[in-house]
Amino acid sequence: MSVSEPPPNDPPRTAPPADRAVPRADDENLRRLMRLTRVMLGLADDGDRDHRDPACAILYGTLRDMAYKLRRAAEDEYERHRRGERRD
Repeated sequence: MSVSEPPPNDPPRTAPPADRAVPRADDENLRRLMRLTRVMLGLADDGDRDHRDPACAILYGTLRDMAYKLRRAAEDEYERHRRGERRD
């Protein structure tokens, strides 16, 4: 057995079907970022409900604002990727 051959127990490697492309790492990271913004928004909701003083309310409001900004930027970038545009 040569170095480049897979071990005998491994199934042969094949390309994914054409209708199901492998997600790119950069697109997967954008999807992860969008999921993270949902967590941020949930935490902002909890903080708004449970805050003790106005300073905490401002902190959670800032978290909410940043989550919306990040989500919008990630969605825009993901859409650019989908259309095949490059941004330099």
